[in-house]
Amino acid sequence: MARMEGSARLRKISALLDDSRSTQEIVYAVRDEYGLAHTVFHLGQTAVGRLDRPFVRTTYPESWVSRYLLMSYVDIDPVAVEGFQRQLPFDWRDLKVSDKAAALMREAAEHAIGLSGFSVPVIDRLARRSLFSVTSMMDGDAWSAFLAGNADELVEIASRLHHCGL
Repeated sequence: MARMEGSARLRKISALLDDSRSTQEIVYAVRDEYGLAHTVFHLGQTAVGRLDRPFVRTTYPESWVSRYLLMSYVDIDPVAVEGFQRQLPFDWRDLKVSDKAAALMREAAEHAIGLSGFSVPVIDRLARRSLFSVTSMMDGDAWSAFLAGNADELVEIASRLHHCGL
């Protein structure tokens, strides 16, 4: 695959994408290179089911992943619900959050998931969908500035990660 243009950290991630088939290694590298709290990559195999055979790689703590699965939070998680319906990247501040989802988000905060998030839905020509999300402890103006400087690179990484995950 061709290397991505951009910042030094984007080129480093690009090299990993070119040389590695380990999506787990890549999600950790993105987190570390961009100074994020967490990254998560969800791959849904088809457009038929929202998450018919999910493939997930994340830097979230095991305690949160276990709780999330045990409580079936995927059904009310506004990021997952919106992410597998949308086509364009979105800042989590733009989500409409139900009371149940607000409780989920508060619980996520207790597990240090992050104060802010950004998600990139990817749909390929075969209608396979994935969602790449990043979280940060930044909020407000700091988060806005981070996205202004890095959103395009995160979109590019999401697209490449989608193909790597297949």
